[in-house]
Amino acid sequence: MNTKPAPPRAPSPQRYSIAPARLKAVLRFMDAHFAEQLSLRDLAKVACRSPWHFNRAFRQAMGFPPYRYLIDRRIEHAKALLRESDATVAEIGRRVGFRSPRHFAAMFQRLAGTSPGRFRHAARPATSTCREGLR
Repeated sequence: MNTKPAPPRAPSPQRYSIAPARLKAVLRFMDAHFAEQLSLRDLAKVACRSPWHFNRAFRQAMGFPPYRYLIDRRIEHAKALLRESDATVAEIGRRVGFRSPRHFAAMFQRLAGTSPGRFRHAARPATSTCREGLR
């Protein structure tokens, strides 16, 4: 009679996988609602998973957690607004879904490598005040 306990099973990679169509649906949802306060539960609902299983499956499929994807989308939209609009940095942070200007600035600095104000300054062409060419 064998009295050794069975070795623990490694979790099956399929157990935490997410169907490509569901993943695409979640990504489309996140892209469309990036400025809203989305919870893990909201995203899991779109994927028809529990929040825990969705988080694991998303991480496995994408290589990073859902929150990181959402923050990346917000920062990309913020970059476009900083280049194209005259809204204040705080207003842009609110428009893309950050609740506080401080959190927006910190996340922007971390992901873009510069502050939102410096990014705006560098992204916009310098306006010339020289009028010599107009004579």
